[in-house]
Amino acid sequence: MNSFRHFLTLIFFCLTFFPLSALADLDEIMLNQETMPETRQRSAVFFPHGLHMDNLECLDCHHVYEGGKNLQDEDELYEDNPDIRCQDCHNTDASIDTTKAFHHQCMGCHIKSTKEQAKIKTPEMCGDCHTNKN
Repeated sequence: MNSFRHFLTLIFFCLTFFPLSALADLDEIMLNQETMPETRQRSAVFFPHGLHMDNLECLDCHHVYEGGKNLQDEDELYEDNPDIRCQDCHNTDASIDTTKAFHHQCMGCHIKSTKEQAKIKTPEMCGDCHTNKN
């Protein structure tokens, strides 16, 4: 009976001091949050990076193209590296801004995946990714 009380105390302690939000998917990234809400036409997109890491190679998305070749060094793709975010290269000064880059990369891959594997349904319509007004 004494060990049961210890067990309950431990459970209470964990639930009290370990927030349930810590169990959320830490591999989710909000895209397009830099654009001011009053100027963007749609909500920002929550991108499940962890899900994509399970199914794709890093260089399928992360890229530095020169001469038609992806020269991105995979060793630079580490957490908290501020230089690997899409918007670092795809910004208002670039020929392909952030919105165009997301739509080309993400939607292109989703449409291709659905065509190649009919059983896989990936988001393809605006409201599939832009789900909230934020």
